[in-house]
Amino acid sequence: MRLAKQRLRILLVFMVAVFAVWAKVDYAVTGYRGHYLPEDVLPKYWFWMWIMGVPAVSFVFALAYWTGAPKTKRNRKITAAIFLTGIFLGIGQLEDFFYFALNGLPFPSGEWTWFRDTLFYKIFGTWTTPLHFMWLGGWVIIVLVMWKILLRD
Repeated sequence: MRLAKQRLRILLVFMVAVFAVWAKVDYAVTGYRGHYLPEDVLPKYWFWMWIMGVPAVSFVFALAYWTGAPKTKRNRKITAAIFLTGIFLGIGQLEDFFYFALNGLPFPSGEWTWFRDTLFYKIFGTWTTPLHFMWLGGWVIIVLVMWKILLRD
């Protein structure tokens, strides 16, 4: 059981690393030297990255676990939790945290103006770095609690 938990931890670390890679790709595509995609292209880019990319990658990680694990009820729950981890970290916008942290950029001090067309901005009426940290922190806590409950021995 101990080896299985270690392998699971490694898998989850790789999943988080995917968000870091996406942050670097996002910076290369949209932020490098002030190059931003045209306004009409951004919704398609974000659609393929978030609406299609996050669930697809989460599914691949879950499938990788499921194919190598014994087919038990507990492993079925772990497989679902792996998938949900990717989804929850995507909703929490972990990639945006890595975007600034890994590219040596200061976090914005004011409103995140490029978020104005997003659901987050429409719900909260604004989007700032402190709000982003609270939002991400909430989703990270949900993920940690989910895993704590699931991995109780």
